[in-house]
Amino acid sequence: MGIIKNLSSFFLKDELIEHKKALDYLSESLQELKEQGWVELNKTDKELTIEELNLIQNTAYIYFLRILLQDR
Repeated sequence: MGIIKNLSSFFLKDELIEHKKALDYLSESLQELKEQGWVELNKTDKELTIEELNLIQNTAYIYFLRILLQDR
């Protein structure tokens, strides 16, 4: 049992190091976006209403259709 535990901790350590690198990269990327003026939508105090969500969805659909029709 000791060998299995040692091997699993060895492999988990490598996996944790990779996860830490990925989190650091994402954190740096998020900071760069904030410096460029981007805002995290999930960090705002305001919740979107159903009407605002519908407007966003409809606008995205219109742009999707425009792109789709341009290719033809």
